[in-house]
Amino acid sequence: MFIWKTSTILNAIKKYMPQLYSALDVIREHFDSDEIEKILYEEYSKLESMSIDYGIMEKAKNVYVVPGDFGWDDVGSWTSIERLYEKDENGNVIKGNVVSVDTKKCIITGNDKLIATLGIEDVIIVDTEDALLICSKDKAQNVKEVLKELKEKKSEYL
Repeated sequence: MFIWKTSTILNAIKKYMPQLYSALDVIREHFDSDEIEKILYEEYSKLESMSIDYGIMEKAKNVYVVPGDFGWDDVGSWTSIERLYEKDENGNVIKGNVVSVDTKKCIITGNDKLIATLGIEDVIIVDTEDALLICSKDKAQNVKEVLKELKEKKSEYL
């Protein structure tokens, strides 16, 4: 968990991740414009994929560690949601308008649209306004492959 003043992290980004800083500056300039989604896509697609840990924290000199005694769960995968949300009697995590019959150990989340399931097990279903993801839990770590495919063929969804 990182805590910093905005000015401090922006100075660090400027120093250690100048390409990111330039992109953020362009985004800031267009933040209230009608073209913000286009600008976000253009700027982020130019960036190297690098975490704050590697890009800044390993280089910065003004980093301090403070021990904390509080609950923490690093939600790094879809299946980690099972640790955070209550499960029904069949081991399902269900959020939204869902009717499930003979459905076991699934993660199902949506909004107003009805999601009905029948006879499935160990499946993740995520329904948003503009996209639907359905995958087996054992393949959830490969969702990056879907993103790669989307970048190549259906960029309007990114």
